[in-house]
Amino acid sequence: METLNQLINIYGRYQTTDEVESDAEFLDLCKAHGDNELDPFQAERKTVKEVSGLMENSLKNHTSQGQVKHSLRIYQRFVRSSTKSQDQIWLQLARLRHYSKWTVPQQEYFDRICTIIATKLDYFLSFTQRNEEGQGNPINDYHRYSIQYLGQLPDPVMSPKNELAEMVHRFLKKNNLRGFFFPTHEMDSTQVNERLSDKLSQSLVFIQLVQNEMFSDSYPPVPNYCFTEYTQATAENKSILMVFANGVWKDDLIKDDYVLLDLDSWYRFVDGAALMFLEPTRLNSEYDKNRLSNEARLKDPLLLQVENARRALWENAPDK
Repeated sequence: METLNQLINIYGRYQTTDEVESDAEFLDLCKAHGDNELDPFQAERKTVKEVSGLMENSLKNHTSQGQVKHSLRIYQRFVRSSTKSQDQIWLQLARLRHYSKWTVPQQEYFDRICTIIATKLDYFLSFTQRNEEGQGNPINDYHRYSIQYLGQLPDPVMSPKNELAEMVHRFLKKNNLRGFFFPTHEMDSTQVNERLSDKLSQSLVFIQLVQNEMFSDSYPPVPNYCFTEYTQATAENKSILMVFANGVWKDDLIKDDYVLLDLDSWYRFVDGAALMFLEPTRLNSEYDKNRLSNEARLKDPLLLQVENARRALWENAPDK
C-alpha cells in the first residue's frame, strides 16, 4: 500500500503519463524493486500507469466543468466494476492533478457526488405481499406471462409471493442497474425497518409497485411497510416513480371510501400522479398482443428515469 500511494503521488505531479518516466523518485523506486514480476510493485505500477493514461486521454481539452463531469462519470464506472482499487487510484489522481484548479463550488460538488457514487444504489423497489386469496396471488395471474417471459420466472399462478416485483427487479438488473429488493419480511419488525430504512437512504430512486391492497381498510393499519417507505422517500426528497399493478390506471384504483384514513395523504399523492401501468398478460394471446407495449413502458419511463437520475450525478456539475 505504501508503494501504491507513492506511485499515485508521483503520477499526480504531472499532466501526462510520459513525464513520469523521467521523474527521479520514480526511477529510484523502479530501481529498488528491480524486474521481478512477482513483486506486487510491478502490478501496482502497471495499474497506476493505465489509470493515469485513461485520465490523460479523458480529461484533456475539457473545461473545469467538463473535467468534473468526466471525472465523476468514470469514477462511477470504476466503482461499479473495480476489482483492483482503480476507483481510489482514479479519485486520488483527479484530486492531485485537477482538483486545485476547480472553483470551490465545483470542488464541493465533486466531493459530495463522489460520496453518493460510492455508497448509493440506483433504486429501491417497494411492493406489498398482501394477499387475501391465500394460495396464489391475484397480481401474478394478471401479469402471468410477462412474469414468465420478461422475468424468466416459473409459472407464478400458484405462488403467494409478489412475483411481479421480482420481474421488475430482474428487468432493471438485466439493464445494468443496481437496486434493493427485499422479497421477504419474515424477521423481527425492528430489524426489517432498520434494513429497509438504511437501503432506502442509499438509493437514488424510489420505485413503488402500487396495489389497492396497500390502502385497503380490509387490512390492519400496521405494519404497512410500503407507507413507511413512501414517507421516508418523501422526507428525503427522493425521485419517486410509481407503477400501478392492479390493472388499468386509474380506472381500477381503489375508491377512497375503502382507504384507511391514516393513509389518506399517501393515497391522494398516488391518485394525483400519472402512474405507469402494464397491460394484462393472463393469457398467451394477451401476452402476444401486449408484449411490445409492456416492454416499451418498462424501458420508458421505468428504466429511463432511473438511468437519468444516475446520469444527473455528473451532468449537473456546476459550470463555475
